[in-house]
Amino acid sequence: MRLLIRVDSSQTLGAGHFMRCLTLAQALKNSGCWVAFVSRQILYENLDLLQAEGLPFYPLDPDLEFQPKQGAPELIWPTEDQVRDARLCHDIALKRNADIIVVDHYALDSNWELTLTNAGFKVMVVDDLANRNHRCDLLLDYTAGRERADYNGLVPKNSEILCGLKFFLLKKPIIKQEVRSKHGKEIELKKLGILMGATDPHDLTYQILSKLKSIPESKSIEKIVILGPGNKRREAIEDLIINSKIDNVTLLSNPANYSEIIANLDFAISACGTTAAELIYLKIPSLLLPTAENQVFGAEQYQRKNLALVTTVTNKKMIRDLPFCFLKLLEEHGQLTETLATHNEIDSQGATRVIGSIKKLKRQSHDSTPKYGLRPLENSDLPKLLSWRNHPEIQDKMYHQSKITMKEHLAWFSRNENNALSHPLIFHHCGRPIGFVTFQLLIRHPERNATWGFYLAPGSEPGLGAPLAESALNYAFEKLAIDNLFGEVLANNTKSQAFHKKSGFVFSDNLSLIIDGQELQVFRYSYSKKKWDELRLKFLGA
Repeated sequence: MRLLIRVDSSQTLGAGHFMRCLTLAQALKNSGCWVAFVSRQILYENLDLLQAEGLPFYPLDPDLEFQPKQGAPELIWPTEDQVRDARLCHDIALKRNADIIVVDHYALDSNWELTLTNAGFKVMVVDDLANRNHRCDLLLDYTAGRERADYNGLVPKNSEILCGLKFFLLKKPIIKQEVRSKHGKEIELKKLGILMGATDPHDLTYQILSKLKSIPESKSIEKIVILGPGNKRREAIEDLIINSKIDNVTLLSNPANYSEIIANLDFAISACGTTAAELIYLKIPSLLLPTAENQVFGAEQYQRKNLALVTTVTNKKMIRDLPFCFLKLLEEHGQLTETLATHNEIDSQGATRVIGSIKKLKRQSHDSTPKYGLRPLENSDLPKLLSWRNHPEIQDKMYHQSKITMKEHLAWFSRNENNALSHPLIFHHCGRPIGFVTFQLLIRHPERNATWGFYLAPGSEPGLGAPLAESALNYAFEKLAIDNLFGEVLANNTKSQAFHKKSGFVFSDNLSLIIDGQELQVFRYSYSKKKWDELRLKFLGA
C-alpha cells in the first residue's frame, strides 16, 4: 500500500497537523506501507524529522505562490487554487504509484478532494473542524467528544467516518511508557511540565514562566520546559530565567527522550493539541490552554469529564487567570488523578483501528482494477524496457535510432523520475508488462497540454492497440487532466499513423526536424479533451 500525505506547516499554522500526520505515517510504515509527504510550505525542522524517519518528501511546484486572503487560518482557498494544488499532488502521486492520498489542511475542501477522487484515487481526510464539505472515502477526526453526526451533510453517505478519542494516534514511544498507577494523594508534586506545542506562536511559554514567578507555591517545584522543534524563542526565555531569577527551571529543546520526560511529570501546563491527549493517556493532571478556536471544543470535553482543567487565551493572546488556575490545579490534583485512573477512551489501539480502515480502502481500489492498465515505470522494469527499446522492430521507429547503453538508460530514468512533467509508464495486462507509454506535460497557459509516445513489446499478440489507446487516453484526460494530447510520428511509420487515426486523433501538422544530423519528416496528430468527452464511451466498451 502506497500513500501520499498532503500537509503544510509554518511558524503560525499547521505544525500540529504535521505532527499528527507524522505519527500516522510512522504507524503506516511500521505496518509495511510506503508513505511520502508533499507540501507547499514546511518547517525545516519538520524536514529533518522526515529525513530521520526515512520518509520521502516532495515539494509542490515552487511557482505556486498563491496565498489565502486575510482572515482566519481556517479560510478556504478559492476553487481554482485548490484545483491547481490538487493537480500537482495528483502528478506526484502518479509518478510515485500512490493509491491513497491523505490530506490534513484547513484551506482545502471538497473541490480539492473531487479533483483526486475523479482521477481514481482514494482520499482520506484528517480534520478537527467539522465545518466544510468533503468528498472523501475516509475521514478521521479524533477530537474529544466528536461524533459522526457532526459530519451529517458534509461527507458522502458512503464515506467511512472515524470520530472520537478511540481513534487518537498515539506515538509509539508514548505507548511504551509505563502509565502511573498511584492515587493522587500518594503523589508528591515535584515536577511540573510546561509544553506549549511545536512552535508556540503566541509566546505562551514566556508568559507562563513570568507569571509563575509571582506564585510562591511554584518556587520549590521543578519546572521542566519543553520547547517544540519550531520554537524560535529559546534565547529570550533563557534571558527571562536569568534576569528574573526564576528558580528550578530546566529548559529543553525537542529532546530525544521526550516521551520518557513527560511520562515522569507529576502535573503539567500544556497546549490543547496532541500533547494534551498524551498527558491524559499517561494519567498526568494538567491545565490546558486552547490556543486556537478549533481546540476549544475538545478542551471543553476534557474539562466536562474532569480529565483536565482549562483556561483560555484572550484575543490579545494573553493567558487569562493563570495564577488562579495554577493554584486550582494544585488543589484538585488528587481528584483529577482519580478520574484519569479510570479513563480508558484513549488507548494504544487508535492507530491500529485507523490503519485497518485505510487498508479497506486499498482492497476496494483493488476490486476495481481493470484488466488492462498503466502504472508508473519502476527500477525493476528497466532491463526489460531497454531490451524492447533496442529491438530493431522498435528502434527504427524512433527519432534517435542508435543503440542505447544501460548507463544511458539509467541516466534517462533518473532524469525522468525526478521530473514532475514527465510520466513514463508500463502498459500491462493483469499485471504483466506488455508495453510502454510516456507523457510529457507542456507548460502552456491557460491550457494544459502534453505529448505522448508508446510501443508494445516486440512480438506482442495482435489486438492490443485498442486497449492501449483506451488506457492511454483515459490516463491522459482523466488522470493527468490535460486539455490536448499530441502525437508525433515519422512519415515512414504508416502503421502508427493508421493507429492514431483509428484511435480518434486528427492530423494537425507536417514538421521537418533535424535529428542527429538528419532531416526527418514528422506528422503531428492531436486529440482534445472535448473530443474525449464525446467519444470515450467507445473506448470504454459501450
